Amino acid sequence: MTAALLAATLAAASLQATTDERGLRVKGPLFELHLAPAAGWATLEKQPTAGTELGTLAVTGRFTDYRGQPVPAGTYVLILAVQPPLKDHFGTAPAPEFALLAGAGVPLDRVPRSAGGAHPLVLRVAIGDSPGPPGLAEAHGEVLARPRPGRAALVVVGRAKDPEF
Repeated sequence: MTAALLAATLAAASLQATTDERGLRVKGPLFELHLAPAAGWATLEKQPTAGTELGTLAVTGRFTDYRGQPVPAGTYVLILAVQPPLKDHFGTAPAPEFALLAGAGVPLDRVPRSAGGAHPLVLRVAIGDSPGPPGLAEAHGEVLARPRPGRAALVVVGRAKDPEF
């Protein structure tokens, strides 16, 4: 995706991003995302630790997770998780790191699930090959939100090729 195509994608999705000392804020018509640079992002590239808090997501409209599951309106804490090495997860994403959408103070074993109750609501964490500046960027047809300079980012526009994983 070229810079012009990224700009067109962001405009079509009505996404606005601002970066300051408190982190990256991405606002769209359906959600507002806040990724604090001091949260778990500093260590994510070196040693991802499940349970690390990555930021918050407030959903105000019809929003779906990385698997295409509807996310109910509300405010969620983004918690780092690593996909279990199960056969049905093989090849579902380029990396095993994901952000679980959890209610504030909700234990990880009680995170919200899809309407059918089988799978937690997730956003993909991308750890790229080369570092980039804070803000929104594009990689492999996905729009990434990066709260600090580095390789780690959260996919804000993009979906799994096989949502049945």
